[in-house]
Amino acid sequence: MEEYFLDFDRVLEFKKCKQQEAAGTLSDIVKSEGIYTAVFREQKDKRDWFQWDVELPEYSISNQRCTGRCWIYAAINMIRPSIIQRHQLKNIMLSQNYIAFYDLLEKARYFLEVILETLDEDTDSRLINLKFMHPIQDAGQWFFFQNIIEKYGIVTQDAMPDTMHSQNTSEMIAVLSDLLRETACTIRSKYKQSVGREVLGKIKEERLKTIYEMLSMSLGEPPERFDTNLELINGSIHKERNITPKEFYKKYFHENYNSDYYMLVNFPVENKPYYRKYQVFYLGNVWEAESAFYLNLPMPYLKELIQKQLKDGMPVWFGCDSRVYADRKNGIYSLENFDLQKLGFQRRMLDKADNLQYGLSNLTHAMVIKGFSYDKEGKTEKWLIENSYGEEAGQKGYLSISDQWFDLFVYEVVIHKKFLDPDVLQCYKKESIVLPPWDVLGNLAK
Repeated sequence: MEEYFLDFDRVLEFKKCKQQEAAGTLSDIVKSEGIYTAVFREQKDKRDWFQWDVELPEYSISNQRCTGRCWIYAAINMIRPSIIQRHQLKNIMLSQNYIAFYDLLEKARYFLEVILETLDEDTDSRLINLKFMHPIQDAGQWFFFQNIIEKYGIVTQDAMPDTMHSQNTSEMIAVLSDLLRETACTIRSKYKQSVGREVLGKIKEERLKTIYEMLSMSLGEPPERFDTNLELINGSIHKERNITPKEFYKKYFHENYNSDYYMLVNFPVENKPYYRKYQVFYLGNVWEAESAFYLNLPMPYLKELIQKQLKDGMPVWFGCDSRVYADRKNGIYSLENFDLQKLGFQRRMLDKADNLQYGLSNLTHAMVIKGFSYDKEGKTEKWLIENSYGEEAGQKGYLSISDQWFDLFVYEVVIHKKFLDPDVLQCYKKESIVLPPWDVLGNLAK
C-alpha cells in the first residue's frame, strides 16, 4: 500500500476514480429519487430544533389541503388565540370556506371593475395581459382577510363547512377564470360597438349573479344567520342562536383588524428605500376598500417587533418562500439542508435583493410565528412556525426555521401598531409610492 502512494501519478488516478465513483452513485440517486434527495443533508439532533425559549400555547392544527388559502388559515390562526382567551373558550373553529367564498366573489367583481376602467387600453397592453393571465386566484394577502371580515363578518366552521371544491380549488378557479375572460371579452367588444357604460355595467352585474350561483354550488351558500355551540374551558356550553355573521364578528372579535395591524415588509432592493410606504396599483379584493399599504423596514427591526408581539401573547402572520431549503418531513428549514454544489450545480440564493429581482425567490406561503429560541450567545437562533398542512406535516404540524433562513426568505409580517416606535408610525403620514401591478411587491398577493 505504501508503494502505491509513492507514485504521484497513481495517487491522482486513484482520487479521480473515487470522485467518479461518488458521482456515479449520486447520478443513480438522481435518476431514481430526484435531485433534492441526492443532495439532502439531514440535520443532526433534530430534537434540539424544537426547543424554545418563548412559545405560545398550541391549538388544533388546520389543513388547507389542495388550495391557495394559506393566507386565510394563517389569519385565523393568528387571531384565534385572543378570542379563545378573552371568552374563556376551550377552542373555536372558524370557517375558512366562508371567507374564501366572499373573497372569490369580491375578486370577480374587482376584476370586472378593472376591465370597465381600462376599456381604452389595448388588449395586448401589459396591464390587460396581466389581468387576463390570472383573472382570479384563491391566493391572497392579510388585508384581503381584513376586507372580507369587515364587510361580511365571519362564521364558525359548523355553520359553513368545507366542500370538495373548497379543499381542491384548481378546477373551480379554472372555470371562474374562463368565465371572467369571456365576460371581459363581451364587455370590451360591446364597448367597441359604442354600447353605453350603463349597459356594460348591467352585463357586469348579471355575470356576478352567475358567479354567486356557481360559488354557491361549489362551496355552499353562506348563511345569513346561524346557530353554534361554543365549549368553555369550564366544560359548559355557550349557545349562540340566530346570529348574523357580522353580529358574531362584532361580539367575539375585539380588535380592529383594519386599523390596528400593519403590513410590514423587508424588501432590500435599491428602488424601495426603507421607512417608506408603498401600495400596488390594482391590487386588492374588495373594490371599494381603501388601498393597502406596505411599510418597508430593515430585518433586524422586524425581528424586534415580532418578538415583542410574541412576548405579548399574540402570534404573528407572516409571508415567506416556503419552497427553498425545506426539509418538510422533519419540519426543518435551514440553509444547510441541501447542497446542490455536490452535483456541480450552482444556486445563488444568498442575496435577498438578487433573489427578488431575478425571480430566484418569491413569496409563496403564509403561516404564523409562535415562538423562538436563543443560542448560547443570546442571539436569535430559530423560529417556531405553525403551518396549515395538517398534523402529518413537519412535527405534528409545526416547523422550525433557522434565523439565517428567516433573514433571506421571510418578506412580510403583520404587527399591531402599539409595538411600532413613534417615528416609524410617522412614516404612514408620508405620501405613498404607488407601484405598477407587475412590480415584485405585487407578488405578495399571488
